Amino acid sequence: MTDHIAALMHADPAFAAGGGSFSSGLERLAADGWAASQDELVERMVEAVSARWNPHDRVYLVRALTLPGPERVTLDLDVEASTPGQEARSASRRAGSALLATWARLGLAEAVAYRDVVRATPGCGHLPIAQAVVFGARGLSVRDAESLSCWAVLGGYASSAVRLGVIGHRGAQEALLTAHARLSPLLERPVADDDEPWTFTPLHDIAIERHALSDMKLFAS
Repeated sequence: MTDHIAALMHADPAFAAGGGSFSSGLERLAADGWAASQDELVERMVEAVSARWNPHDRVYLVRALTLPGPERVTLDLDVEASTPGQEARSASRRAGSALLATWARLGLAEAVAYRDVVRATPGCGHLPIAQAVVFGARGLSVRDAESLSCWAVLGGYASSAVRLGVIGHRGAQEALLTAHARLSPLLERPVADDDEPWTFTPLHDIAIERHALSDMKLFAS
């Protein structure tokens, strides 16, 4: 039961870990008409999980949970190399660093130690590795860690859509329910030892890069 209580703390939207600053390209997608309705939002959420988080971030998260610190650095640099787009890489590092900084301020020794590593190692600090550091130190199971990481993606899209005025709060809950129902079979399959990380979300990747050129924007990505 203790693990689940710890997990709920991370899932609490009021817990300040920096995630609310990023829309993962949704702001640009909405402006360009690719996420202008509830149905389109669901499609973007499903794409982000099925073709980016599940085959890429999830694989790195699960592997980093079971590796010692030095080997996590190697994985972190792999995330840097395999993430397309400068802005996407920067957003992932900023989100990861924000999570580490929050837990370092709360006195989590592992977060303090890895934050120091990140500061000394260019290209490190990506979100899935930072999540592995924090979730592992907090004693979360692999399953809870995966669930939290996936929820951060889905919840981030839904809350960003509300802030952008694409949908209302009820629409966000409906979108989450629909996306989860479609993704549930995928999420039930555990990460295998021989899974090779990959990602293919060109619509999202282009939107994140274009977002950096916007004159006025609500989100950092």
